[in-house]
Formats: sequence, structure tokens, C-alpha cells
Amino acid sequence: MPSFSLKGEVTAKTVPLLEKEIENFLASTVEKEVHLDFSAVEKADSAAVALLLSLFRRARQNQKILHFWGAPQMLVDLIALYGVGELLKNESR
Repeated sequence: MPSFSLKGEVTAKTVPLLEKEIENFLASTVEKEVHLDFSAVEKADSAAVALLLSLFRRARQNQKILHFWGAPQMLVDLIALYGVGELLKNESR
């Protein structure tokens, strides 16, 4: 399965460029399932949650299944705080 690895910060400052990079990656991938690897992410804020929601929506629109793993605890906590875990649950690991 194709995988895109995120590193460092996934914050309001970095998300616009990351979103373009990931969208290009998704568009170039012919496989139905795609993985996002957050294991090297050191910092995440609410923009990371918004990025995930946007990417999941686009993946569904393009009949792709998006998985993510290695989310740092701060991102897991934000997902819970905003109550969006169910939106990401079925397709996340």
C-alpha cells in the first residue's frame, strides 16, 4: 500500500503546503488504499485535525480509503476534544 510520511510539525503554518503535497500524492496513486504515517510528527495543532478531515473527505470523493497511524498523543487528544473520532474511526489505524 502506498504511504505518505509526515514529519516535524503539522500546524497552521505547515498544513497548506502539506495538504498540496498529500493531494498530489493521492492523485498520483492508483491504489484504492493509502496510508498516512504520522510517526515522525513532533507537533500537531488543530490544523492537523482539519487536514485529516479534509483529506478523508477527498479520499471518499475519489473512492479511496485513507488510513493513518502513528499519530502523536497531542493529535489523538485534539481528535477526541473536537469529537471527530467517529469521522476518522472506520478508516484509521
